[in-house]
Amino acid sequence: IGGLCQAATCTDGAKNGDETDVDCGGSCPGCYTGKMCTLQSDCKSIVCIGGLCQAATCTDGAKNGDETDVDCGGSCPACP
Repeated sequence: IGGLCQAATCTDGAKNGDETDVDCGGSCPGCYTGKMCTLQSDCKSIVCIGGLCQAATCTDGAKNGDETDVDCGGSCPACP
């Protein structure tokens, strides 16, 4: 802005700072399915496989989506 360097933010429309994709991952909010990731925590679904965030499923080994525990509850089968 005005020819001055700006600090990286989670809303600046650029992949910078510790983000794994544009404005997500790292210290920013988790990325959506199909966006780049390094760690599970880089993804909203908490599932990072092959460097890409995956959609939440009832068999992914993570408590995500609307599950009340790992892979059960919510729209998944009831928890024991």
